[in-house]
Amino acid sequence: IIAIIWPVFVFAGANIAISAYFTGMHRALQSSLIALMRSLILPVGLIYLFWQWFGVMGPFYALPLAEALTFAICCVLLTPRLPNKLIR
Repeated sequence: IIAIIWPVFVFAGANIAISAYFTGMHRALQSSLIALMRSLILPVGLIYLFWQWFGVMGPFYALPLAEALTFAICCVLLTPRLPNKLIR
């Protein structure tokens, strides 16, 4: 199971960091959208679907996919909000 689940940790760190970035930039809507997607909406929906489609091992595949999809959403939300240059 660990061989299936390990990508969760890679994507989870990035998702949490991007959510914290949006919180720091006073973008509560984007931050809460990321938090809800990674903790409630995508995991619950995918676990239910994958349980129906793939049986007992399905939920273990749903969790990395949920984090990866959340990361894709993060990239879409983050692209127009990146700073143009670094402040020294």
